[in-house]
Amino acid sequence: MVRLIVAFLVILSAQTCLYCGDDFASSDIGKEAINLGLKFLDNPGDFLFNLHSDNVDFTPVIKDKNVTLRTNFYPTTFPTTWLNMNLKVKILSDGGFSPWVPQVDLLGEYGKMAVLDMVASSATKLSNSDYAIGVVVTKEVAENTRLYAGINYSKTELITNFDKPIEFGAFKLSQLSVNVGDTFIFTGIENQVREDPPKRVVAHLGYGLKTKKVVSRVAWYTKNLELGFNIYPEGLFVVHPFLAWHWYF
Repeated sequence: MVRLIVAFLVILSAQTCLYCGDDFASSDIGKEAINLGLKFLDNPGDFLFNLHSDNVDFTPVIKDKNVTLRTNFYPTTFPTTWLNMNLKVKILSDGGFSPWVPQVDLLGEYGKMAVLDMVASSATKLSNSDYAIGVVVTKEVAENTRLYAGINYSKTELITNFDKPIEFGAFKLSQLSVNVGDTFIFTGIENQVREDPPKRVVAHLGYGLKTKKVVSRVAWYTKNLELGFNIYPEGLFVVHPFLAWHWYF
């Protein structure tokens, strides 16, 4: 699977130019295809870290619950087999001891690309994991509206050797080695549109202190389903649509 993803990004421009000719290569679409392959080669860690960020849930636990489990099933679980799970635990309720006391949640995420375990062998070095830990502070500022802010540390690692190098012109890629970590500060807003059946809209903005990466998310929530998109202004793909599922306790 990793080889297929990399091959798609790296060889896309070469193949399209081969089949479509010089006219296609000089067209806007052809130039963009070439640019995608070269941009991935220049910084593969950025693309994989953005996929990891799709898995991470920065939002607070909803008001009347104490624990949230979340899994992102597109674009990570499907099609890349990047299994993931988020856990958020409320340790302090909004106004629990005093009106000025905010809600405080601890969050954690762990993921792993299952296909790597399936294809691993003694002759092939494969390693993959991603995790995040953090804290989020939330305060209700109006009826049905809450503001939140927090900090989290995220890290993703992917190391793989290809049995056959991926060729891109004179360039050969025989190994992919990514190890990226960063601390993010973030802030956002949550608005409850409807109580029964529940419907919420959430938006937040984050900033990586090390990578200087800006990430943002807009999402719509029903009882369990989350639908939205992440925005990575400098990413290989600027917009990542996603689907996720939540369990509340």
